[in-house]
Amino acid sequence: MKFSSFHVVEMVLEDANERFAPLFEPVPERVDFLKQYCEAFDVLIDEQDVDSFNVEIDEINMTVNIDLVMMTVECSRTQPQLGQLIQRAMSFRVQAEDGDHLKLSFVYPSLWEKTA
Repeated sequence: MKFSSFHVVEMVLEDANERFAPLFEPVPERVDFLKQYCEAFDVLIDEQDVDSFNVEIDEINMTVNIDLVMMTVECSRTQPQLGQLIQRAMSFRVQAEDGDHLKLSFVYPSLWEKTA
């Protein structure tokens, strides 16, 4: 079975939707954008040696935080997914993780808006 990052994201979003309701609701267009990003993550995960994929919602800012942990990162013009994911992120950070791995951290805008 092929890995689907959006499946993981959906589980996290469902939990966040329950916690944020009834004051906030997800904006379908923003969720659709995140789904497109997940398609790029899936390609990146297939092409790179990714050890873990983690998704969290920042409770204060309501941003979507996605982390990838891998041994190395390879980027080329024939593999534009990483650059596209970085461009769409509010912030991006690379950190050393456990001495052997790299942790790529992406922060994407909130998917929720205040209900009327």
